[in-house]
Amino acid sequence: EERQSARFALYEARFAALRAAGRVYPAYETAQDLDLKRKIAAGRGLPPIYDRAALALSDADRARLEADGIAPHWRFKLDHDTPIVWDDLIRGLQKCDAATM
Repeated sequence: EERQSARFALYEARFAALRAAGRVYPAYETAQDLDLKRKIAAGRGLPPIYDRAALALSDADRARLEADGIAPHWRFKLDHDTPIVWDDLIRGLQKCDAATM
């Protein structure tokens, strides 16, 4: 029996590779911040799509947030110009606009 915790080193290595490739980025919004953004979007009749605001933070901004004790969570950096395509065994070819995620 293999436990998920036994694979922690593998997860860390994969995460490090994603960071090195620029495929993930740190974000600092709280659950409350994100909820407010969703409510504002809904009030405007828009879908709840993350605005990627964390990508606009400078190194100094990130350092200040972390010095204030705010730990980052990590988001996948999707290429909004390339659709996500996969072949589902039940539904067949599926396609999703990455800009809507």
